[in-house]
Amino acid sequence: MPHSMVVDTVKVAQTGFEWLPFIIDIASTAIGALLGFVFALVLFLVQQRHTEKKSEANHRQQHILALKRTVDTCGINVETLVNAKEQLIVPVANDAIEMRKALKTDDPQNILDAAPHLEHFFQGMAPFPSVPFPEDAEFFFALDDMPMFMLFVRRATASFELLAELISDRNRLVAEYARANGGPRGMTRRELEYFITMLASHAENIHETANDAIAFLMLVHDQAHNYGKWRLGDGKFRKFMLTSKHEFMPPDDYLPNYRKKFVDFSPGAQQ
Repeated sequence: MPHSMVVDTVKVAQTGFEWLPFIIDIASTAIGALLGFVFALVLFLVQQRHTEKKSEANHRQQHILALKRTVDTCGINVETLVNAKEQLIVPVANDAIEMRKALKTDDPQNILDAAPHLEHFFQGMAPFPSVPFPEDAEFFFALDDMPMFMLFVRRATASFELLAELISDRNRLVAEYARANGGPRGMTRRELEYFITMLASHAENIHETANDAIAFLMLVHDQAHNYGKWRLGDGKFRKFMLTSKHEFMPPDDYLPNYRKKFVDFSPGAQQ
């Protein structure tokens, strides 16, 4: 009996629970899970950063394209207005000056004598085509850097719209003048002076508004070009330049107060 009890005791001890291998297994599993989590996290962060860089590059390219379209829009519209000034706006404005001189003589006959020699004064004008700017939302990325940019764009657009309205009104006056002058009773002195005054005023306003539109377009152009070249770092950013007809451009200081709002991003200006 004593011998049998010793054997049973040994067997129980030999088949007891072993803690060390269990702990090692648990630790290994935990370390493996932790390493897997860390690796997955690092992989996720690397992939996220790559995606962000790719997204930033795409956004930068979209911004550059929006500004380049803006520069092209300004160039096309400025060229249209310069040609219009050369062909009709300036000749009509010059004729308006001569008609003003005739009006000051207070003699209707002087107006009638001057009219045949002023071939542009009684001509109608076709509306000038314009290319619209990109949508406002395409400029939101830059408004913190150049807060006045959208004002420049809106003033350029408004000047073009006003120009179209003035041309339409003047064409109406030309048609009314032709009807009144060709009617059976002709025109009274007061009617003649009214039409000449209104036509001359519209000619002068059209000339001034065309200069406004050109000046604002060039301000938008210069700001977009400066930002694209220096702020976005696009060294190949193209620029619109007239090769001729410079005499039909408004002077550089035409909009001094607005020019003061121009933000220069070139290296020398940022020092």
